[in-house]
Amino acid sequence: MSLSPRCQVHRRAAHAGVLLLTVACAWACGEKQPRQRAREADPRAGTDTSRVQAVTLRGHKLLAGDSVAAPSFVAVVGRYVIAIDERADSVIKVVNRVSGQYVRSFGRRGRGPGEFEGPWSITSVEGSSSAFWVYDATLRRLTHVDLDADFLQPGRVGRRMLTLKSGFTVLDPAFVDTVIVAVGFLPSGRLAFFSDSGELIRTGGGDPPGDPSVPVAVRNHAYQAELAVSPDRTRLAVANRHAGSIEFYRADGTPVSRVSGPLVFDPILLVARRGQVPAFASDERLRFGYIAVAATRDRVFALFSGRTRRDFPGAAAYGRSVHVFDWEGRLLQVYDLEGDALAVAVDSAGTTLYVAQHEPEPAIVSYHLGEVTGGR
Repeated sequence: MSLSPRCQVHRRAAHAGVLLLTVACAWACGEKQPRQRAREADPRAGTDTSRVQAVTLRGHKLLAGDSVAAPSFVAVVGRYVIAIDERADSVIKVVNRVSGQYVRSFGRRGRGPGEFEGPWSITSVEGSSSAFWVYDATLRRLTHVDLDADFLQPGRVGRRMLTLKSGFTVLDPAFVDTVIVAVGFLPSGRLAFFSDSGELIRTGGGDPPGDPSVPVAVRNHAYQAELAVSPDRTRLAVANRHAGSIEFYRADGTPVSRVSGPLVFDPILLVARRGQVPAFASDERLRFGYIAVAATRDRVFALFSGRTRRDFPGAAAYGRSVHVFDWEGRLLQVYDLEGDALAVAVDSAGTTLYVAQHEPEPAIVSYHLGEVTGGR
């Protein structure tokens, strides 16, 4: 069985003792066939792009070759692009996005300070051009990193760590002032709020759609989300991994709107049981929607797949289109990438995208939004 990197993180988290995750990922994350350059069906079939003129971008490799093995997440922090490299010995890679120079890698496997068991996401520190947090989904732990200070002497990375205390899977945590907001397989609501010491304060945002007789945690897995926070920390975008929709919230969790992209669909909600625990199940009909999301002050950039496992065996969890919305939920632009991508980030000016790709070789690729090869 071949698993995408972010599903491999799920698998490790399951071994850490999250029973719901164990069952759910055996059904929902596993890719039963090796990744292929499958093109049995057009992922845009049924997609209404009449609202905008799609533009194809030209990419430039920022990091490739022996420097990166299997990037699964990218983030922009000041002049740096930070990548989680799932299969590397040092899982965090840093490259200067201005000069293109490789800076360093760090973060070996393990559970000690400065080590990572299941690195999942990166969130920036407000007001800093060099500091960020790395979230480990297996350990439910945030590790603070400052590129300007922590490498002046050995052993500084990992001096500041924060564990999120919950009985459910937590994904994509980000700081909003002194509160940490996250998504995940929550037992209620769409958003979890933690104190700056990691204590769960509350959940909110309303429950996910679906049959109310199905537990909310299972529906939250069906509507597994990717979270982006506006730079001013006042708005949240929750992009649905198995639906063609994005939800917008105020920072306190108040729902603002739920909008559909060009391809409108919801997950097929199947429920499996292992013992007494219900879990989200899936089959070859599972369609992937918004697999990654990033935001600027006035735009939300969502990487879209639209593919099913049946038509794209081993490659459904990748996307080639970036849908750009404003914070009111209006679709403004569709960008087509040159290759399949797994993750997306954007600079603060909204002029350059950075994506993680695996084929034809693992790489971090930059796309300047002024460099196009044509429209469709």
